[in-house]
Amino acid sequence: WEDEGEQNFGEMISLCSHDSPVNHVVLSASGAFMFSCGMDGNVIVWDYREADQIAKFNASSSVSSVTRSHDDRYIFTASSDGKVKLWNTLGAEKASSEDFTNLCAVACTVDALVVITETTVYRQTYQKLRETFLQDAEVLYNVKKQKITATALSPDFSIIAIGKSSGKVSFALIEGKAVIQTFRVEGEIIDLQFSPYSYELCAITSNSLVIWNLESKEIVHSYTMDNCQFTCVAWANSRNFFVGCSDGNIVTLRVIERATNKSARK
Repeated sequence: WEDEGEQNFGEMISLCSHDSPVNHVVLSASGAFMFSCGMDGNVIVWDYREADQIAKFNASSSVSSVTRSHDDRYIFTASSDGKVKLWNTLGAEKASSEDFTNLCAVACTVDALVVITETTVYRQTYQKLRETFLQDAEVLYNVKKQKITATALSPDFSIIAIGKSSGKVSFALIEGKAVIQTFRVEGEIIDLQFSPYSYELCAITSNSLVIWNLESKEIVHSYTMDNCQFTCVAWANSRNFFVGCSDGNIVTLRVIERATNKSARK
């Protein structure tokens, strides 16, 4: 793929994971493990440093999103059948919701589970989850015109970024529910990920990987892919990314600084 910014990505490791496109990747709260899910219905727990699969289980239908509780004890999945499911890390199903229409994703904060459909963002605290499991979830955000295609929570869980089919990304306060900022890129937003180390946001679109600097409100790097479509992204650390691909693999990419003419002369 073609580099349009001042940095380039180098491929480090390719994890052979799913039999169909990878839909979502996320790191554990401790940073020691990674979870992935795909259209094949499989959820995989990885020791990504050793490129080893620790556990693998099937959710019976395509899994669009996977996340973990803040203490890494439980896994939540969103499936194409409209159900949000709770699993332990060994793959035993513990709870299942009623059907959500056009279910997209799930995410966890310190004290609540967030559920995203194409039109609505819901939240329910872990305490209420134990009582009703998403039967009376609070509505955080509604979309009237453009469907939601991706979301991301900021590292401090105060802001949710909401990507839409038009290429627009809105930033809303979790508590205040107010939209505070918007960006737009070409192509549908497929996945979003906040950097845990800097004030940046990474997006996978229908034709590129884009990085925004949220302070300057500018796209600082943009890349296009040639051989395969990127489907999801997880920010591993300040220089490394895990990127899910349409061929079922997960690629580890590292940002490589290019030497400038000035530094080369020195």
